[in-house]
This record gives sequence, structure tokens and C-alpha cells, in this order.
Amino acid sequence: MHFIRKCPFFSSRVKRVTPSLRATFLVGILGCTPQLSWAEYYLHSWEAQGLPTGHSLVRIQSGYYSSGGNFDSTGSAFIPSGFSSYSQLSSDLLMATTLGRRSTFYGRLEWARAELQSQISPVAGSNFAVTEATAGLSLRLMGSDRPIFGKGLSLDFQTQVDFPLYSNQNLIGPSLGDGTLDVTTGLIAQLNLSQVGDSLFSISGGAGYTHRSDQFSTAVPWSMDARVTPQFTGFKTRVQASGVQSLKDDPRSNSVTVNTPALTIAPGAGGGYFSGAINPSILNLRVEAGYFFTPSIAVDLFAATSTWGQNSPNGKYMGLSFTARLGGPETSSEDVTERRRPKPKGSDGVEGFVNYGAEAKVVRVHDQLGLVKIDKGSHDGFKVGQTIDIFQTKKNGDVVNLIARGTITQVTANDVCCCTQCC
Repeated sequence: MHFIRKCPFFSSRVKRVTPSLRATFLVGILGCTPQLSWAEYYLHSWEAQGLPTGHSLVRIQSGYYSSGGNFDSTGSAFIPSGFSSYSQLSSDLLMATTLGRRSTFYGRLEWARAELQSQISPVAGSNFAVTEATAGLSLRLMGSDRPIFGKGLSLDFQTQVDFPLYSNQNLIGPSLGDGTLDVTTGLIAQLNLSQVGDSLFSISGGAGYTHRSDQFSTAVPWSMDARVTPQFTGFKTRVQASGVQSLKDDPRSNSVTVNTPALTIAPGAGGGYFSGAINPSILNLRVEAGYFFTPSIAVDLFAATSTWGQNSPNGKYMGLSFTARLGGPETSSEDVTERRRPKPKGSDGVEGFVNYGAEAKVVRVHDQLGLVKIDKGSHDGFKVGQTIDIFQTKKNGDVVNLIARGTITQVTANDVCCCTQCC
């Protein structure tokens, strides 16, 4: 009795196999670095944080930001009188985990050292402290909670709260930021377009709405990016445009004129608009290059620069990040007593064995991208579009459990790559 005609069979000769082979595509970006909309949102963009069911993520990012001037209300660059530079050396820790099939909770903690060099500012000097924290929730609205490595569209709803863990009133020296409480809600979409060799090319974008405390103007954070992600290991790249568009409802703007000294607007930053700016908008460009050492471990280098702004700082940002993704629960072969057999299509409900045309071994698994690679290829009769069943086996080779079904997406002479879905 055939479930799928000419369905090739291969048995995974391993003791433990993760039954959930799913994909996660973090929009933008950290290849995916932790990029969140926060109180000082000049550095961090609005991006998706959703994970596939049963997974967790830990990411550490360190970066250096330096601003030597501002963009005025017309978008022209200028340097406030007596201002030399404002810089931040920062690190943040991002942790995320799934709460159900379509929801992900994430949190972030950041600390930084701020330094201000100014000839006239009374707050010149440096400060080091824990700065911002984030708590957020991501919900998958459209698309599978375990997307495969291939073409497809997904849409996420995301909401988060960013709150300061410092007070500028108690600081001696430069401000660490605006000290505002921000609440942001929005949508992020990703479209997987095509395979480029052994990698996937995708684009993504999203926007939100941010309400800020202390009467700072509400704003629309947004981002768009394109990326190439390897199937298993290898180099990855990403190019991103992101920014914040102020809705210009800060009540202080009624008393500000073009001749208002920048120092009176942003005294905590010596006239620099990194903090205290009224109705700030900005456009940043960012490039990243990284490497997946394993399907779950990656390191990224990034560089970003502001290209346009209004009442915002003009600066550059660079750094690196380390990402570790943890897969879903595993199933031990000792806990399985018999093989589950798929039912043939159109049968009367009586289970039967499936006749398979070939057998091979699993040589590599990418749980996050829902991919497996086997040790046979076109020379053995495998073709793109064929369906394969993946079984768990004991040490002696006995088949004990059907764990996934996949479709072959790429074939070479000696190996096969396929997308999988759990059974």
C-alpha cells in the first residue's frame, strides 16, 4: 500500500532527533542583531523578534556610537557652538522564548558609558550605568509558526515597552538618554523570495506607533531590509534602511524658534540632539556581515550611519553581536515503543506500511530553518519535488518513529537538501 508513489525513504541513524524542524527568519536584522525601538531610538530599529514554536534565543551585542553634530529642523547638518562630541560605548543582552505556537516573549537589558566633550557645557565628562530595559510580545498573524526554507510570506504583530533604569536628575555629567517610558505597537512582514545557491534571499519591513512619556512627541518607527541567509553554515549579509518619523506633537515646539540655541533644547548632551531633542526624525543606513558556525551559532559585524534627520543627532554606529539559538524539545528513542505508520490517502482508516524506493542517512539538520541534508543525491535517483519521510532509529538500526515529512528542494550528485514539516 503506497502513501505517496515513489516516495523515497531514509532512516536517520542517530539516537536523538529533534522532532520540530522549523524555520525562524528574524526580520532584518540580527542575521539578526537585537534591534528594538527604545527611548533613545536613534540606534535601534523596529524589528521582528518572533521565534518558531519551542525555541529560545540569546544574543549579546556591543557597539560604539559617536556624534559630532546635529541635523536641524530643515535637515541641514550643523555643529552647536562649543560642542565637540558625544559618544556611547554600550552592550545589551536580548533573550527570547516562545510561549505557545504563535507567540514569543522577549526582554532586553542594556548598559552604557556616555562621554561628552564640550567647551561650555557644565555636564561635560562621562557616566556609566544600566540604561534601558525592554519587555515585549510578538504574535504570528499570518504564515506558519514553523515556516519552511523556501518562498512564503509571514506577518507578525508586536508590542513592547521600553523603560529607563536610570534618572538623569541624579546624574553628574552627560545624560544617558531622554529617560522616557515608551510603548510601541506595530506590524512586521517578511517575504522569502528565492534561493541563491545554498542561501535564502528575503526582504522584510514593518512600522509601529510609539507613545513617549514626558510629553515627547509620538513617532512612527520603521525599517526595511534585504538579507541573504545560509541554509546550514556559511556567510550571511544584510542591508537595512530604518528610522523614526516624528508626528511633531511635542508641546515645547510652540516656544522654539530657529534661533533657539541647541544647548537650551538638549542641555544634558551639551547641545547634541542625542537627548532632549524636540520632534526628532531620522534615517539610518546599516550593513551587516556575519557567519553561521553552526545552524544555531552566529557572529555578526555591523556598521550604521545617519543620512538624514530633523532635530536629531548626526552620528555613526558600529559593533558586533553573538547569537545562540536553542531548538525545541527532543524525543528519545528509548521512550518510543513502536513505529507510527502514515495512513495511505483515501484509505478506510486502517494503517499500513509504506513501500519506499530508497534509503539514506541524515548528515545534517538545521532545526531553525526546517532543513535536513542526506548522504545520497541524483546518482541515486533523487529528484527535486520528491517527498521523503524521516524516521527515528535505535542504535541497532531499528526504525521506531516517523518524525517528519519533507520535500526535496535541491539535489547534487551526492547529496540532497529538503524542507521538512513535523508529522
